[in-house]
Amino acid sequence: MTVMKKIATLLLVILAVLASCKKDREEKSFKLNPDAMPYILFRQGQYLIYKDSASGMTDSVVVTDVSLQKEPFTYKDWSNDVMAAEQEVYRFTLTSKRAAGDSVWLSGTAKAGLLNQVIVYNSLNDAVFVYPTTCLCDNIFSTSTLTIESVPYKQVIAIDETAYGYHDDWYWAPSVGLVQRRVQDLSLPFSDRITRTYTLLRHS
Repeated sequence: MTVMKKIATLLLVILAVLASCKKDREEKSFKLNPDAMPYILFRQGQYLIYKDSASGMTDSVVVTDVSLQKEPFTYKDWSNDVMAAEQEVYRFTLTSKRAAGDSVWLSGTAKAGLLNQVIVYNSLNDAVFVYPTTCLCDNIFSTSTLTIESVPYKQVIAIDETAYGYHDDWYWAPSVGLVQRRVQDLSLPFSDRITRTYTLLRHS
């Protein structure tokens, strides 16, 4: 009877350890915030038409690459130990289609992690923290409604960014994506600086 009790106790311990290991594995798999994804959840082949204020011309932009996959990564826990984990990674590429040839118009990457509510857009080698609007910075804000080209967009996230000699204002709308971008070249003399605006006219 004593032996049976010992075996039963040992089995319970093993089951507890296995359950704990399973829980640890689940906790080390980070997913992207579903509330943030609608701002960048493009579809393969989706098109967007932007107007360039400087030239007056339109850009036909097509989503040529989009992927959502899990990738390994490491992080440091509260005790500063390096931990192995898994994260969701979302990537997209918007390509401009012109007679002179195709070129990347905008590419981005979103990575889940310890701060999995943060979406990061990479553009011109920049890293722009876009979501949420409450973060350790003061250049990100939201607006309930923003009207562009007579089209009202709700819950728009705006980013005021200065990096690499450029000042950018980005405006992102859920279920649409980038609705407007304003760019200013800070390397030019102040009197020569103009704001170049890319405005979304329509999309599929």
